[in-house]
Amino acid sequence: MARVPSINELLSISAQSVQGTPAIPVTADILTYLKCDLNPSIENIERVDIGLGRSSFGYVQGGKQSAKWSADLYAIIANAATPPIASEFDNLLVSAMGAAAVTFNDTVQASPIPTASTFAVTSAATLKVGDSLAVNVGGATGWQMRPISNIASNTLTFSPAFSAAPASGGVVQARLYRLGSLLNFLTVVDWLRDDSLAVSAISRMAVDALVDQFILDCSQSVVSIAANGPASYVVEKQSPAQGTYNGTFPTLPTLPTNLTTGFSPESPFYAGEFFLDTTLVTAYTVKMTLANGAKQLPIPFGSQFADGVALGHRKVSLDLVVDGMSSNYAYLLDAEQKNPHSLFFHTGKTNGQFIGVYSPKMALGLNDIEKNDVTARLNFASSLQYATLADNELTIGVS
Repeated sequence: MARVPSINELLSISAQSVQGTPAIPVTADILTYLKCDLNPSIENIERVDIGLGRSSFGYVQGGKQSAKWSADLYAIIANAATPPIASEFDNLLVSAMGAAAVTFNDTVQASPIPTASTFAVTSAATLKVGDSLAVNVGGATGWQMRPISNIASNTLTFSPAFSAAPASGGVVQARLYRLGSLLNFLTVVDWLRDDSLAVSAISRMAVDALVDQFILDCSQSVVSIAANGPASYVVEKQSPAQGTYNGTFPTLPTLPTNLTTGFSPESPFYAGEFFLDTTLVTAYTVKMTLANGAKQLPIPFGSQFADGVALGHRKVSLDLVVDGMSSNYAYLLDAEQKNPHSLFFHTGKTNGQFIGVYSPKMALGLNDIEKNDVTARLNFASSLQYATLADNELTIGVS
């Protein structure tokens, strides 16, 4: 009998409406990704007769079960028809941040006269300090993204400022993500297809998945995202019903256009900008990690199924390498004394490329100076955020 290899693999990440009920994947949930693993861990309990006889009862199926999942993907947002429509990784980011996303789309008002740091919009009711917005400032500069430092009625102040004042009527937009405490459950499906393109029986589905770690890595030529976490359970296509799973494996939806016509993830991601307070610095390594402390809850007595999954203690860390110039020496002193800096960075050069991250209070980590025969660089690995809820701790804007 000839071997039939699985030669095609597809991934979907869908938002669940309620805990315990798998979502039905749709075309928009299909991701362009690099790697995905859904791993159930099923314990087998061995009972042995230790009396006068030498018989053994053997294995008893139905021991405690746990489940983990992980996915690596390109941070593609340009495929969205008109930013700030949700990106490919929108469901992942909503689950990681623990709050619903807010879409903002407005225009610059004529009064007060717009400046590079201050202008008004029609309504700022849905905005908060720390939100990052993309604005068309015109001319050769085009689009830029900056965080809001103050809101007075509908007048917004930005720090750092834009490089130029936008014109009245200019577009202001972003899809905004803030830290919250909602349990935004996901259904993750990894379809494996054989050479006839039929879905194989070894395809898997994770239910009640939560994002424990969300990593945004801007250190390479292509910006990437890695996410992982626990799930209530993982099942294979051929698995019998368990828990609230109804035993019917999800049907593969129609594939999105970018998977049938090809895509170029490199093109949207040119170098972005990195600010410590209002100072623009040259950054070589920029990797943000949001760790939610998510875990599977304890197994109740007498059951093989977990109670579910939950968020725990959160931590936001940053790996950062900047030029080792004399002008940057003050950052070494700040790292020693734990003097905080506000931090803002974004990918890209225009809308459809922006992923902006803002933290109002970040303590730089102090590590060895990186030296070679050409230059020296300052390595601030494991820098840690310690902002409070009142500071709007961490915000991410996509546009």
